[in-house]
Amino acid sequence: LGWRRWLTLLIIFGAVVFSAAAQLNLKGTDVSTTFLGILFAILATIFVSVIYVMVNWLLERPWERSAPKPLVLAQMLGVAEVSVIAVYFSVHVVPRWHEAVSGNMKP
Repeated sequence: LGWRRWLTLLIIFGAVVFSAAAQLNLKGTDVSTTFLGILFAILATIFVSVIYVMVNWLLERPWERSAPKPLVLAQMLGVAEVSVIAVYFSVHVVPRWHEAVSGNMKP
């Protein structure tokens, strides 16, 4: 990778860290929950950054298959993102559906 790509990833990573860390100073926030949110934001940024770097690397390589390369890469990214969201909903949202979603609705 070139230095410009690494610099771009570093800037994105720094922006996520600074924006999330600012919430630690807000009154009435649970520090452990906020820290967990910061950690997940950092991990998500790293995950998506790695995927985009791999996609760019694959786009620069010769492609001899019948499917258009950008569509295949977009499908790979979509499957990865939907898989993460599906796991999150299955593990966290669905078991707490009443508490997290329907219980907070006013009649």
